[in-house]
Amino acid sequence: MSKNINASDRIMNYSPYLFTFPSTRIIGLSIIIMPSLIFPLSLWAIYGVEWIATGFILSLVGVLIPTLSTDLLLFNFKKGNPLLNMRKRIIISYITILIYSISIIIFTLVSLFFGKDNLHRGIALAVAISTSLRYLGISTLSPWGHVENLFMSVTPPISFLIIENLFLTPHQPIGLLSGLFGTIVMVGGIQILLQIIERWEDRRHSLRLLPLLRAFMEAWSEGSQESLEGYLYQIGVPRELSVDTLSFHSDTGDNLAAMIVPYIHPGPFRNVGSSGLPQVIREHLEASFRCPVVVPHGISTHAADLTRSGDMMHIVNALISNKEGMVSNLCSPMVRVERGAAKATCQLFGDTALITLTLSPKSFDDLPEELGVRISEASRGFGVSTIIIDAHNSIMKEFGYEDSEVEDLYLAAIEAIRRASVEPQMEFSVGIWRVNPSDWEPREGMGPDGIATLAIRLGDGRSYLYVVLDGNNLVSGLRERMIDAISHLGVDDVEILTTDTHVVNALGASERGYHPIGERMDGEKLLGYVVEAARASISNTRRGYASYHRTYLSGLRVLGEGGLELLSSILDSGFSLFKRWSLVLMPTSLLLASLIIFL
Repeated sequence: MSKNINASDRIMNYSPYLFTFPSTRIIGLSIIIMPSLIFPLSLWAIYGVEWIATGFILSLVGVLIPTLSTDLLLFNFKKGNPLLNMRKRIIISYITILIYSISIIIFTLVSLFFGKDNLHRGIALAVAISTSLRYLGISTLSPWGHVENLFMSVTPPISFLIIENLFLTPHQPIGLLSGLFGTIVMVGGIQILLQIIERWEDRRHSLRLLPLLRAFMEAWSEGSQESLEGYLYQIGVPRELSVDTLSFHSDTGDNLAAMIVPYIHPGPFRNVGSSGLPQVIREHLEASFRCPVVVPHGISTHAADLTRSGDMMHIVNALISNKEGMVSNLCSPMVRVERGAAKATCQLFGDTALITLTLSPKSFDDLPEELGVRISEASRGFGVSTIIIDAHNSIMKEFGYEDSEVEDLYLAAIEAIRRASVEPQMEFSVGIWRVNPSDWEPREGMGPDGIATLAIRLGDGRSYLYVVLDGNNLVSGLRERMIDAISHLGVDDVEILTTDTHVVNALGASERGYHPIGERMDGEKLLGYVVEAARASISNTRRGYASYHRTYLSGLRVLGEGGLELLSSILDSGFSLFKRWSLVLMPTSLLLASLIIFL
């Protein structure tokens, strides 16, 4: 397995941390219900039934008004921070009140057995804990200065501490002072932790941890990619890239269909970089070519991720302007060769070889770019140009490949080219059909381009299908089920391909940061859509000819071999640093605060 696969996987492992809270509605109801129930019941249990009304007033005046007025109103005066949006601020309020509520429940029980004063001390400790966590969360999400972050952090808890002291222990200022000093100690521990994190820097690229982390969170949770793409561009490298176009035309010159195969990886995730490249190409080229377009995954890895999403339009414009190329009205049968787990197909359109590669049902991800280079170089000996598709169609929790399996893919591809080159070519018809299921969306693993099938029917009646699903891989075994379902239509051979779109990545909590096609879908319904598209494409074939050209692009920056590895190492180092110092500073400050409050 390549380093880029490992690095991407490690980065995506952090995304679920951003999606672990309930819905905003549930959080909002919890914020109101928790103190409104727990505070009156606590005071009733400790002081008697006549204190129930006081509990309601304390929950309103001491908790809800200060917390919500700060987190929902005061923050509105600070603009330009997408991370501290309304939901994030509601979550901060929720955590604050949850800490209060848990502490009051615990110390109500303590007070019933060991004295009433323990409730006040428990509230003081809860104030210290919630203030420190608020400060940590707000400082992590906000680029503002320490003074502003501190003010927003301490205002609700300290207001609660003061009001609670006036209600419960009005003649005991020592309790208020101990709570304040305990809060200062815990906030001081967080301040030291933040200074340690803020000072961490990758000196080679001048990357600081907190700003980079905020950029990742903006992209992951808010879909705002500009900040992160600035960092990606900074560490990226310029590289010459290429895209293959195999287009089909009628005898009258009308465009019938096009297959675009970019050797540019659609990553790294969500809407960052070239993640949405298949959709962008498909939408713009369909409008320009006036025919259906499919965009399977050209052999590439995360090293070929674009650093800026805006660069995708450079690719589109180059494809539209470059329409010259080799033309043929003949094609060969699809030839399939298998060596161990390796499977390769080749179909020739004149002197252009359309090649697919897979290890399915073995679990694997992006095949190495070097494999494509070797196949292209070897194909020159047969006098053909190559379009090389990584079928990207089988994955489980664990994935990868051995060097021997890559070698088997190479040998299988070369043998498939050799066999196809001696097959007689004949006139052909082409058909294409797309189905866009409304049952699933990117969160379930289905990209916006749905399911498309490209059918090639030879003059002697033999037919072949290329099924292209808009997703990031398939669950292992699904390819074989699809092939079996389509075989009943009488086709001679078929291969299942994915676009490897990464718009399905980082959209929710999942083990790998995304769901491959089939993982969260009704399998039978999915097979029905595939068969529907396959049947329609076969039924709507028209006689035509093919043209091929390769578009070269220079000057675009990609992540490069070390780009994702660098980012993942920064995140790994940062989280390791945070965990290491948190385990020292947080327990220490909590212990000191407890001693101040309880002794």
